[in-house]
Amino acid sequence: MSRASLIGRMRRAIGRRFAADENGVAAIEFSVVVPILIVVVLGAATYFVMGREDYRSKRATYVAADIIARQNSVSDSYLALVKTLAERIATSNARTIGFRVTSATKIGPLFVVNWSYATAPYAKRTLIDSALVSTPLAGIGESILMVETSTPYRPLFGLAGLAQATHENVSFARPRNVSQVLKVE
Repeated sequence: MSRASLIGRMRRAIGRRFAADENGVAAIEFSVVVPILIVVVLGAATYFVMGREDYRSKRATYVAADIIARQNSVSDSYLALVKTLAERIATSNARTIGFRVTSATKIGPLFVVNWSYATAPYAKRTLIDSALVSTPLAGIGESILMVETSTPYRPLFGLAGLAQATHENVSFARPRNVSQVLKVE
């Protein structure tokens, strides 16, 4: 028997033993599967929290619009209280939201702004551009309230390219008890 054939047989024997040996297979599978599962769970948690924050932000906007629409008149201090309420609804911590309320009356095809209240990052509205804001159907001379909120959102984990963003919401309401909600100083 030649030396080459002896080495060849030894290699095949070692190869068969190595292929048949299953020690450590579970550890290798574990080390491959667990990181993937961790990424999937963290990604699902991030998207769940993002959806919940978006829902809370929308709900805060709708509630603020409804509360203001039920008043005959409002002041800056009252609107600041409504903003505080919206912040408590929209965020689970003490983050500040952007808040703007605009009262407008439809005159012909356009809405003319009666008054506006705004906090950063918004400025008071001087006009409502129907091309930029999809305004509701309203008859000539009817008044509407437009409430806009801007809620900052920072994802739990920066997975899937998510970065800090802002939930922007707009809600329209018609005054409930009067033809127009007045703003008093």
